Amino acid sequence: MNEETCSEEIPNSVLEEYKQSLNEVSQLIGTSQHNISDQETGEVFARLSKAAGEIQHLLEDGVDIKNLLTPLQSGLHLIRDILLKNKADPVQSLDIGVRTVHPVALSSKERRGLKRHASGLEELLSGISKKKELRLSTSLTKPGLHEGPSTCFTTHADVGHFPSCECLEPQLREEENGDLKYTLRCPTAGLFRCKFTSLMFKMETAGEVEYHSVPWADKLENHDREPAGPLYNISCFPGTPVQIHLPHCEVISDGKLGHLRVAHITGDGLKIITPKDITESHVVIDVTGLSLFGLLTFFTDYLLGRNIRAQVLNFLQRSSEPVKVQVLLLSSNADIMKVKKKRGQMIHPCQEIYIETNPYCEINTRKDYSLFTDPPGLDVIPNTAKYVECSQNFPPAFTVHCRRKKELKLILKDKTRELWSSLVIIEEKDTPDGRQHVLEPSVSKHFFQKHKGALETRLPKVLESILNQLVQREVLNTIERDVIQSKKPDHKRNECLLNILDKKGSRAQEIFCQVLKTEDCFLVEDLEKKC
Repeated sequence: MNEETCSEEIPNSVLEEYKQSLNEVSQLIGTSQHNISDQETGEVFARLSKAAGEIQHLLEDGVDIKNLLTPLQSGLHLIRDILLKNKADPVQSLDIGVRTVHPVALSSKERRGLKRHASGLEELLSGISKKKELRLSTSLTKPGLHEGPSTCFTTHADVGHFPSCECLEPQLREEENGDLKYTLRCPTAGLFRCKFTSLMFKMETAGEVEYHSVPWADKLENHDREPAGPLYNISCFPGTPVQIHLPHCEVISDGKLGHLRVAHITGDGLKIITPKDITESHVVIDVTGLSLFGLLTFFTDYLLGRNIRAQVLNFLQRSSEPVKVQVLLLSSNADIMKVKKKRGQMIHPCQEIYIETNPYCEINTRKDYSLFTDPPGLDVIPNTAKYVECSQNFPPAFTVHCRRKKELKLILKDKTRELWSSLVIIEEKDTPDGRQHVLEPSVSKHFFQKHKGALETRLPKVLESILNQLVQREVLNTIERDVIQSKKPDHKRNECLLNILDKKGSRAQEIFCQVLKTEDCFLVEDLEKKC
């Protein structure tokens, strides 16, 4: 089949729906364009109108755009929602169709959202015209800063700038000193992104890139710069990256990010590199050799403060009464896997769990922030806190004493407005009264080895939940979970899990025993009686 022609994989009815939607949105943009005096907004509408027109021509010419349909739909929804905000008249919507339109004034955030979408469409259309094929993930449109991550790209990945980037999950390895190292296997030449850190590597051949974050320590002494992100130690074997894309957390307010530089640290000292390019999410540099790389900002920016994309991470400590939620305030480009690892070293993983929430918000690095709860009245310590730049210990900004509340809403505010909120649900098994005793590490290891044979036949009813929790606590990765789930019958799945845990050692077995204790305490008690 010719790749440039439409195939029967895309029904004509679907194509007609998109043609109609594009036509209606083009009219919507055109109507708004004539009624907005703001030049910058008008220019964005012109770009969107041109892009929509070009996509219409592609549809009419029969070019295969099946991978474009999902991002196109979400993008048109974005345009519709923004332009029809505060509109009182009824709106007829079939997919994205609009019958009547009244333009509204756009906020700077809404304008930035339209700009991002325009850039993504333009980049995509440019790629089609050059290569006559579409090489784009189905997640073109970047989620907003207050939305959760997409399937492959996190909210700080500017996908529109990198339509041919492939997202890969790295292999994780724990060193004897406790460091967490990533290995990204790049199968061909091309641009590849790490799922966990958002680091991107442009490879000239297939190869493996190994990297881990290290402390900045005193590496910036005698320099008028401050860290603006993690410092990564990067090596490669075989194959060679020709470009590195370092994720940044800066908010573009004036269209410029000229203050960002890259530190390249070798045995010869520190060299400050001017980036080749800076996108809304990454700082791009060409490289000829590998070592330590990290983002820098001016010391004056550190003193005066700057607007950044941040994330609020919640860890539930269930080893005390009352139960506590530790709330961390970090930059969006922080090494989250290292944060979880560090927390696990300070507090036993069985005593603390990471609470999955929508973490993203925007903050200023020099402002004071307060955390509120709903229902109110819970103890929050301290009353106010500041963002802490690039700490290696990742201290909590706030501690919430939950007492016996089973559900609470956490709200982060500055002096004038709400910046972030999330609902935290504390299950009965997470409270001291609802928990059975925690197995000590030595007891857990003995329990695992003693009852491994019995567990092979007695896990089926709770196995799926156990696997999901072991992935969440990073004992298993998603590939290992999928391999286990593919085994049949049930006892083969159990045997596969237990063999993997046996090879991973005592710490993995400890966490497994604690998960099993919370999921099926009666099974554990029955097995313990037989000791």
